[in-house]
Amino acid sequence: PLDRDPGLVLADVLDGKVSRESAREVYGVTFSPDGAAVDEVRTKERREARRRQRGSVTWTFDRGEDGRQI
Repeated sequence: PLDRDPGLVLADVLDGKVSRESAREVYGVTFSPDGAAVDEVRTKERREARRRQRGSVTWTFDRGEDGRQI
């Protein structure tokens, strides 16, 4: 989630697919005061802080040959 394009997260919020709270807490995306745009600086800072908190990712998940398990 921290690598997802912030603009796509905003689009999901505007479409009602993701809540603003989830955008902030899960995706690390912060919006402008009017909520119409991504605050790029604060988003970058928030994501960097989240990465520091979680530490290095030392595992991966194998979804199979086609990217999914059948």
